[in-house]
Amino acid sequence: MTLFANIPSTIILSYTIVKDLKTMGFNNLFDYTWSCIAAFTFLLTLFAPALAAETLSTEVEKIKIALQDLLIQETDEIRIQDIKRFISYIEARPFKFYVLRIIPLDASFVVMSLNFSITYLIVILQLTHIY
Repeated sequence: MTLFANIPSTIILSYTIVKDLKTMGFNNLFDYTWSCIAAFTFLLTLFAPALAAETLSTEVEKIKIALQDLLIQETDEIRIQDIKRFISYIEARPFKFYVLRIIPLDASFVVMSLNFSITYLIVILQLTHIY
């Protein structure tokens, strides 16, 4: 829920950076650079859960590949059945996090929220006639 609540903050932060760039120009480059670093750290902390979930999902895929390799090499029938059962369990229940059981929390969430923020930033810039 915090992820959605901070999306307007990203829009406002981006708008402030663009507005300051327009009013100050590149005369005060230190302040502009500091604002960009602050925005980057804010976005990094905002999207860290989504990036961590994507990393965990990648690890699950690596485990599935390792199990398939083990299945090829195994000769014991009981272990082969156990490995097949575990592989089918992993495939039946994929590893995914959801926000409010609607939006998947993975790398696509980062792209979706940045798309949303940039779209409304453009709308705000057009309505305020900064550029």
